[in-house]
Amino acid sequence: MGQEEKAIAITSRMDSIESIRLAKRIMSFLIEKGERVFLEKRICNRLGRGELGMELNQMTENKIKFVISVGGDGSILRVFHELPKKETPPVYGCAKIGTSIAFLSEGNEKTVYNDLEKILNGKYLIEKCSRLSTFLSTSPNSNIQLDEAINEVLLISAKQSKVMQISVKVNGEFLSNAYLDGLILSTPTGSTAYAFSAGGAILAPIIEVIQLVPINPYARSGLVPIVFPKDSEFEITLLRAHLNGTLIIDGRRVITKIYPKNKIRVKMSEETFKLIRLSSNISKSYFSRLREKILPRIPLPLK
Repeated sequence: MGQEEKAIAITSRMDSIESIRLAKRIMSFLIEKGERVFLEKRICNRLGRGELGMELNQMTENKIKFVISVGGDGSILRVFHELPKKETPPVYGCAKIGTSIAFLSEGNEKTVYNDLEKILNGKYLIEKCSRLSTFLSTSPNSNIQLDEAINEVLLISAKQSKVMQISVKVNGEFLSNAYLDGLILSTPTGSTAYAFSAGGAILAPIIEVIQLVPINPYARSGLVPIVFPKDSEFEITLLRAHLNGTLIIDGRRVITKIYPKNKIRVKMSEETFKLIRLSSNISKSYFSRLREKILPRIPLPLK
């Protein structure tokens, strides 16, 4: 692109006509503002602008100011997994009202134009979300790097209703052998997702930790949700001789045939994923979204 001005990229979920229409209105708004715009290739023809197409994996921060993701949290997760892992541009999430909780999204169809005015004027903050790196060792000398996660890494049994037995080590130290249905390793971002549903704690994004959450552990195994420092490295091994496991990263990437004695290692990545926030500070943005979208609201005092 040489010395050309950076562009703004737009992507959208494909299974929602309303989201596609909103993406088209956002495109028109930005072009009227004099901004250069790229569209993810899979939507550019739907918006009638095939010449503006660019693949997500080409959108580095030296080309793109920021990416607008139209859709819910699933759309943001998809964008994360397809953007470059380094030099990743920040993402502004814009959700359709009523379609999902959209906890990661900053705006919606009613706020988007005011939001974009603020962003174009530099009135925003960047929330840096931790990422988890996952490695699979199938032999003593192998170390296969898998996809990174911004929510969680989940290990479950390959056979429904079959209880796993696993060994967990942290920084090389034995933690527990446990019977359970599954195990979650979660970032603070993922603490409001599957980890929360499984009984884990909600973790503020300003802290850099990794949370371990067992799913339906056998009561006497002693394994409970635990929060570990960011420099912790986990090693998980399946112990039941004839029961394989399945590894699921952010609910999107599925790795089947995790065999007994294979080792799964998880640690915090050196990279982060950047989300655009429009409050005066990151904590204010987080707790506002937490009150609005996650925590139950009961008027007090009760009558």
